[in-house]
Amino acid sequence: MAHILLVEDDADVVTYARVLLESHSHTVEVAGDGEAAMVAYMTRRPDVILLDVFVPRIDGLRFALKVRETFPLDRTPVVVWTGAYEPESIGDLLDTPHVLHKPAASEELLEVVRRALGDETKSRALRVLVVSESPAALRGIVGELRADFDVHTASRWDEALALIDVRPYEAVVVDVATGEDNDERDGVGILRAVHARYRDMARVALIAYEQENLGHDLATSGAAEVVMKRPWPDGALSEKLHAIVG
Repeated sequence: MAHILLVEDDADVVTYARVLLESHSHTVEVAGDGEAAMVAYMTRRPDVILLDVFVPRIDGLRFALKVRETFPLDRTPVVVWTGAYEPESIGDLLDTPHVLHKPAASEELLEVVRRALGDETKSRALRVLVVSESPAALRGIVGELRADFDVHTASRWDEALALIDVRPYEAVVVDVATGEDNDERDGVGILRAVHARYRDMARVALIAYEQENLGHDLATSGAAEVVMKRPWPDGALSEKLHAIVG
């Protein structure tokens, strides 16, 4: 069923929620404070965040706002579950209709999670990682894709590999026109490393004019489903991504 991130520091509430939700085939990951919640969110994107507001370090509201700021298209549903006097006002701040007062009956909790999961299936944007050492290339690609996709970026190859190791991406867009030839950190090396980690993932290679043969090498190795050459028409990359990842 669903993977639920429970942001809660009360041990009794954690036990109650975990037993209830796991009995309905959900998996529950618990974060006792806002900092731990951010680490958990970055490591594995949950289907729903079940959020207490009054938790240590970073409070729940600040954590959820940080998620919204960092990943503006990654609209993971948030259920505000708190004993605050007016939890609806907190829900308004997070633009979520899913608000639950503490304490809550079992059916109330299950029902609000069901509603949030229904929203998740309709709203989540596909996640795309764009890798390039060129700031201009990053700006151009992100500018084209951000209206339709949840776009993340990396400008260093070690950063890109670290990101794909901890977060799932539906597509990785690699600018292979940077880096040193025959260097495992160049665009070809990164694309092949992505392919080795995610053989069922969509990959896209972007190549410059002087690299005509590179596309054939990548395609025959199975490391890329799509190879595009600069410059491409406006909207062409977005159309290609929609075609291969849905």
